[in-house]
Amino acid sequence: MKIVNKVKELFSSEVDAFWIDKNVSTSFTCPNVSLFRLIGGQIGSINNKKVLEVGFGHASDLIECKRRGAKIFGLDLNPKYVENIKNDLLCDVKQFRAGKDYIPYDLSFDLIYSIDTIYYLTDSELKQFFRQCATKLVTNGKFIIQFIETDLKLNSNTNKNHNFDINFLSNYVTHRIHS
Repeated sequence: MKIVNKVKELFSSEVDAFWIDKNVSTSFTCPNVSLFRLIGGQIGSINNKKVLEVGFGHASDLIECKRRGAKIFGLDLNPKYVENIKNDLLCDVKQFRAGKDYIPYDLSFDLIYSIDTIYYLTDSELKQFFRQCATKLVTNGKFIIQFIETDLKLNSNTNKNHNFDINFLSNYVTHRIHS
């Protein structure tokens, strides 16, 4: 058990070292069209709804929520992202480590979402995070979570010298990122 805890601690430190204080990129990013298609289908309009994004990064989705009339809130691990967005959007965003910190808002949300950000969490951290989100939703509120998808890997016996093969997925090897 000590080895497992040490691995978790080291992994957590590596995640922090990568994300905390990562500089804010000045490149343009666009909102996730698929996310807003899903939100529209599940919720409809988000005008005047309270929306929380966990792991907002460059905040393109959060900005789109505000453009659609939502009251936006955001949480991110990187304090530079938090300061950048707080200054640009004049909204309530805070630094937060999912699975360890508690959601720092004394209100309930119509929508909480996290896209490709919590895959670093251990199983116990995921449970803690999911419990928190469940307590922070209004009745009939929605929680949208997307884990980062697996990379496609081709078997080494695949011929790499031919033109694109429409059946390339027939050589797909499944693998898991996290237990």
